[in-house]
Amino acid sequence: MERATFDEIKNDFLDCYFIYCCHKIPTGAEWSDREHEFGYAYEEWDRAYDLPVEQLMLEVIMLILKGNRWHDYDHVHLDRINRILKEHGWEKLSENLPPEEIDMMGRCFKLLGLQPDHSARPSG
Repeated sequence: MERATFDEIKNDFLDCYFIYCCHKIPTGAEWSDREHEFGYAYEEWDRAYDLPVEQLMLEVIMLILKGNRWHDYDHVHLDRINRILKEHGWEKLSENLPPEEIDMMGRCFKLLGLQPDHSARPSG
């Protein structure tokens, strides 16, 4: 099974994000309080990736693209990150990643205040 790269997962997610917004514009409809383009994109890709490292990347991408907005469901994504890291460990998940993806994930973990070698719970 070929693994999707971080950039492929991010681009897939952003494509859905973009498509959802394109569908909203012609309607002129206001956004509802609980309607979010990232939610649509996440639902489209949530079960698309089979490998734990791909699932981890999707969860990290989701949290970053939310841009520190709408924290209602952060715990869901953090719980998924915790579960993946607990079951597989970052060292094992990253062993076949190229250096640039390891670096990118490290920067993402740091940005989100996550410590993948310990617990994904935000540090601080």
